Amino acid sequence: MRKGISPVIATVILVAVALVLAVALAGWVMGIWTGLGATEALQIAGYLNKTDANTVYLNATIVNKGSVAANISNIVLIDQTGSATTASISAGWIFVPAGGTNSTGPTIDAGGAGDVWFTATVAVGKTYIVRFFTTSGNIYEVSMRVT
Repeated sequence: MRKGISPVIATVILVAVALVLAVALAGWVMGIWTGLGATEALQIAGYLNKTDANTVYLNATIVNKGSVAANISNIVLIDQTGSATTASISAGWIFVPAGGTNSTGPTIDAGGAGDVWFTATVAVGKTYIVRFFTTSGNIYEVSMRVT
C-alpha cells in the first residue's frame, strides 16, 4: 500500500499557493512593488513675507533627501480658521532633484525664478500652516511665521 499526503493537507497547500500568487499579481497590477525603495523625502524650512495688504511671498529652502526627484505642484496656506488659499507659482511647479535642493535656487523667494505667492490677508508675527503637494501624491506640512 502506497502512502501519500492527506487530501486536507493538499487542499491547504493549494489554497496557500493560490493566495500568495493572488497577492503578488494584485501588487504587480497596482504598481505596489515598482515603487518600493524609490521615494521622495522633502525637508522644508522657511517663512512668509508680507509685502502689502493682500500679498504674501513664500521664502523656503526645500531639500530632497529621497532617492527620486520631487515635483511640487501645489502649495496651500491655511490660516487659524482653517481657510485655505492656493499659491500662485510663477514656474507652474517646483522641481527638487533627488538628493538636492530645489532647482530654482537655494530658496524660493520674491524676485527669484521660483516665485511663489499667496493673495491672502495675514498678520505679521502669526504662524500659518503651509502644505506642499507633490505630483506623486505626498503632502508635506510646515508651520511658517509671517515677517
